[in-house]
Amino acid sequence: MTRPGRPLRILHGLTNVVGIGGHLAKWQRANGHQSHFVVYRANAIFPNHDERVFPEPEGSKLHSAWLCFRTMLRHMRRHDVYHFYASRSFIPGCLDLPLLRLFGKKIVMTYCGSEVRLAAIEARRNPFWDEIEPVFAGTVNDRSHDWRKRIALRWQGLWCHRVLAPRDMYAPAASVIPARKIVEDIWIHNLSATELDGPVTPLVVNPERLKIIHAPSNPVIKGTRYIREAIETLRAEGLVFDYVELQNMPHPEAIAHIATADIVADELLIGSFGSLAVEAMTFGRPIISFAIDEIRKKHFPDSPTVNATIHNVTDVLRDLVKDGERRVRLGAEGQAFVARHMDYETINKRMINLYRTL
Repeated sequence: MTRPGRPLRILHGLTNVVGIGGHLAKWQRANGHQSHFVVYRANAIFPNHDERVFPEPEGSKLHSAWLCFRTMLRHMRRHDVYHFYASRSFIPGCLDLPLLRLFGKKIVMTYCGSEVRLAAIEARRNPFWDEIEPVFAGTVNDRSHDWRKRIALRWQGLWCHRVLAPRDMYAPAASVIPARKIVEDIWIHNLSATELDGPVTPLVVNPERLKIIHAPSNPVIKGTRYIREAIETLRAEGLVFDYVELQNMPHPEAIAHIATADIVADELLIGSFGSLAVEAMTFGRPIISFAIDEIRKKHFPDSPTVNATIHNVTDVLRDLVKDGERRVRLGAEGQAFVARHMDYETINKRMINLYRTL
């Protein structure tokens, strides 16, 4: 166990998932710890890494493997805690985890989505999985990859001291990894990147021009076509509003749009709200999203997101467009929800406490 009060030496890496490793490392450095964020490749939207392993352009696979091994050796002497993300460590297949344990290193793995999602579990609990499963054909979310993921989870569960598996990641992780190793109530997010120049526009009951935002990182998985159909139906009924889709946009620009929205439509198929919804709630924006009952009841029973499906999204959106008082109330409830569960300072302090208990 790390001695209480001693500054920690922490490495984050090597996959950059919406910048979360960099946000943690930045906070940790500001609070007296030695923390470093190393990535394989730069993230164009969240370029907050401290070191990149692969050059641009990348060389051969053999050269890349050597760079990974060299990076591991160089950092093995510098850090005590290794916080990895998305089932990736220095060496492919996480084959380096036993070596890190042999040298007395503490290991944490944070699961982020596709790398842990098991199609067999989703097909059982998500009534709309059939809608998106064809889109996953040939990808890491293809059902044929479930057995590989189970092996990877079992291997990581064997060597990692703790794995973070919040919301929809908990069930697949718990199907393989011992419950004592799973942390289900810490959701590391990128709210630290929610930086806006200027004040947030407050929600009002009767805005001059109502604005609906949708940010489909993957339009099929997000159910974008159903949202578009709902928008066209409401416009045909005579409702007046602006509808904006955010795609391939720098994060600060997207945040600026979200901070001026009256309604944010998140996703309708995957079954759990994500970073967009959390960012929007931070600014007091009401959210329309679909969360399956299992996740909603177990993980976020007090969530103020408005649950909608591909079958009723038009009705849900219509009601919210017409009811300004409800929008304002939901916005306030969303801010309170984020303050309870996702306060940036609280999560960072909990992570330090977690490291110290390993």
